[in-house]
Amino acid sequence: MKTFLKRAFYTFFISLIFLALLSFYFSKKLVQELESMHEIYYENSYLTDAAAICMQLYFINPTVENKKTCIQIEETIRNNKNELKSFTFAFIYFEYLEKKN
Repeated sequence: MKTFLKRAFYTFFISLIFLALLSFYFSKKLVQELESMHEIYYENSYLTDAAAICMQLYFINPTVENKKTCIQIEETIRNNKNELKSFTFAFIYFEYLEKKN
């Protein structure tokens, strides 16, 4: 009986340590993803404005350089949107927050 209680205690203790380390890892990963998402959203807000200005400049003065610049801005916005889809922990967290409210 003593050995059983001893094993149960050690198993419980090791499980708690493992869960603490696992939660630390996931919280660190979540914070990194949220910071990256914030940077991408921040960059996209400026790129959206730049794309609008670029399109206006292209309609005023349609040159090859203006067209290449507009295309480059649009590709960067598209790449950022695709990158936002790769943040799995952040989206799980957002779904949790939506269900909670």
